[in-house]
Amino acid sequence: ETDLIAAFMRAMDDPHIDPTLDQIVDMRGVQRLDVSAAGVWRLAQVVSAADPPDVARRVAIVASSDYLFGMARMYEALRATAAAPEVYQVFRDMAAAREWLGLGPEKAAMTEGEASP
Repeated sequence: ETDLIAAFMRAMDDPHIDPTLDQIVDMRGVQRLDVSAAGVWRLAQVVSAADPPDVARRVAIVASSDYLFGMARMYEALRATAAAPEVYQVFRDMAAAREWLGLGPEKAAMTEGEASP
């Protein structure tokens, strides 16, 4: 659980991330997550304390496995009850998350040697 909180704090402190922009948290590749309900609650508290004031952004969380989806929904509910300035929504697939954020379809990864447009 400490690793999860540390990872979120590193992301929040990253100068390359604009905290005013909508975000997607892609958990589709997560194979294992050792976190309890108490750990999710602690994460919500830590993130709440670090929230930039008056930043109303949307955060889409994509979690395809049942366990991760459930944990993400718990986090979504905890953030909503804390009156977070962000709006969190949990999705099972990336297409729905991107649609909610008003983004186009996910682009396929470029293969090696392919030039970017």
